[in-house]
Amino acid sequence: MSITNIMVQVGFVWGSYLFLSSDPIDLKFGDTLFIIGSVITFLFAGFNLAESRAHWANYREAEREDRIEFWEATMFFFAGLVFLVGSIFYWPGIYDWWYAADLEEGGRGETYVHDMEESGEAHGARCFIGGSVLFLIATMFNGIGLGMNKKEAEKNPVSVVTHYLHLAALFNSQMGSVLFVAGSWMYRPIIGGACPDYNARYEGEAQEGEIVAEHACESTGAFGTKLYIIGSCMYLTEALLNFTSSALKHKYCNDGKVGHKDEKGESDNDLLENES
Repeated sequence: MSITNIMVQVGFVWGSYLFLSSDPIDLKFGDTLFIIGSVITFLFAGFNLAESRAHWANYREAEREDRIEFWEATMFFFAGLVFLVGSIFYWPGIYDWWYAADLEEGGRGETYVHDMEESGEAHGARCFIGGSVLFLIATMFNGIGLGMNKKEAEKNPVSVVTHYLHLAALFNSQMGSVLFVAGSWMYRPIIGGACPDYNARYEGEAQEGEIVAEHACESTGAFGTKLYIIGSCMYLTEALLNFTSSALKHKYCNDGKVGHKDEKGESDNDLLENES
């Protein structure tokens, strides 16, 4: 799962970079990467939800750490779903296909289709904002759970290392989420303003011929995309750190148990000697 997560984050970085292009083929491929990544995030979070739920029979009687883990997985679950919906709104050509009848003779014309496209992408941007906020909330729960594991991190040197790896991963995850939230607001200037997405596909009537307005529309959208690229790189860093932490735990701290460790269980030396 960690390796797959790394591949997903590479896809997000690549997809974000392709969003700087005006080529429909690049945009479609970039959007495809986001859709695939969102689906995998959604499925993995669903699996983690089921796994977390299997550790306790009653929510009120469950350990606090189990409840925190459950809510973290829940946030990732809905974030993946919302990002999936938002990516569909941005699929190149979907509006030309959906409103094909309006492009034919006697229809409402190309302007109507473009207006629907702008409206749809505004909804997509809102989905990206909502999904990014859910990712940010998930990092909050992750931080709470990390604090609860502080005592466990003091048991042996390897646990101390993995604890700090988790801290670094948490930092990258939080900053990536913040950049995604900011980038989502700037990515489509249609939100809350009269400046539509200005590109060769659709020139906003209010900005057409206005050099300053055209530049503002282009630079705002491009800057939002750059925030997405940086945020995706930070998510990729988080995935690499989590993979490293998982590999260390598997090699040095794997005692065969499932769930939280029992303080009265094996000694710390037994855990360190597990490799042998």
